[in-house]
Amino acid sequence: MQIYISTFLTLALLLLSFNQAAFASDTDRSIIQEALNGMVCPRNIDVIVEGAYYQGHRMNSKEKKPERHFEGGNLDHSFRYIKSERKKILNAARDAGPEPEMRTRALFHFGMMLHTINAFYANTDFLEREEKRLSSNGTESFDPYEMELIDWSTAEKGGYKKLSEEERNKRATKQIQNSTYGKVARGLAIREAVRQWDYLEGLLRSRYPQDADTIVSALKSAGCDNLVPEEIKDHPLHARGSVSDF
Repeated sequence: MQIYISTFLTLALLLLSFNQAAFASDTDRSIIQEALNGMVCPRNIDVIVEGAYYQGHRMNSKEKKPERHFEGGNLDHSFRYIKSERKKILNAARDAGPEPEMRTRALFHFGMMLHTINAFYANTDFLEREEKRLSSNGTESFDPYEMELIDWSTAEKGGYKKLSEEERNKRATKQIQNSTYGKVARGLAIREAVRQWDYLEGLLRSRYPQDADTIVSALKSAGCDNLVPEEIKDHPLHARGSVSDF
């Protein structure tokens, strides 16, 4: 009897972990599609979405790799992880014009990076601190969706803290101006995804000035043969082609 109970509890915990990962990735998907629709072709958006979903893979779970989800005790590891993913994107993008596989790799890592960036707004006290800062400056009424986004250049020195599960759950109904913390965090993540794409374009033009137009055009609209890089194994596809062509 005890064996059955133990097995049941183990399966229940695994199912809960899977559902939490799936929920996070579904949120990533909706953020990415809303942010990049009209800028990036549907096929390439799907590659980015797959990259975000890959962060929910059992090998990349918050228990095994907390830095990918802003779940660690030291959030500096997450900020450094974002920088490392950006380097991978830039390196792969060098040959993204003529080589579909490198195009896939660059976009996939962009999706992996966006998941971690989305997690910053969802899992840390950035939003609470921004509201407190505005209130302390005498700003009683403001549009929370127009809050300043994080300054990534100084983020490691910002002293941000990870929210507890209880604090995150309260965000679904906790009011901030005329909305909730949860909705505003999602809104900021959408703006951030757009900003990250624009920033990537700028970096590409700086690093590869002769080929930048070709690279950027390919990442936006050349399409990809595969939704995941060749080296990625054991990853079921999740992307849904619900974004129309433009």
